[in-house]
Amino acid sequence: MPRAAVLTAVLLLAGCASAPALVTQEVAIEVVNAPGASCTGEDLQGRTYQWPKTPAAAALPRLGGPINLACEKPGFKKLALILTRSAETGGTPRGTFFFFPPLAAAVGLLEGGAGARYQYPTPLRLVMEPADSAPEAEKRRFEELRKQYEREALGR
Repeated sequence: MPRAAVLTAVLLLAGCASAPALVTQEVAIEVVNAPGASCTGEDLQGRTYQWPKTPAAAALPRLGGPINLACEKPGFKKLALILTRSAETGGTPRGTFFFFPPLAAAVGLLEGGAGARYQYPTPLRLVMEPADSAPEAEKRRFEELRKQYEREALGR
């Protein structure tokens, strides 16, 4: 009888021995107009995640909740946003997101229960607003990227 119990336990637990991809998810971040920006995320349990020099990727737990994300680079205003999970079956978020300081914005739109069927949007393509002291060319480029996103978001 103990042998049957062991065999049953092995068979039942085999499904729980999931690949790391089911437990974590690689989230890639690219800051389009500020390559090399440093991004840091922190979840509600206080765990931190690093994207030290974008473009970069970090492994986030699929069972995690929202991630407070901040990106910084000299010559740009700090970028803050909240990264949330969305259901894989609910469609994929747009490829480019723009967030304007000092407001934090939610990515993903649908927060749900834990599990592998939920994922963070990736890749994240972000644009940082140039600092007030930035060259005019950098400010114009930012405005062009912002307008491009608005056209894409509105389907024009």
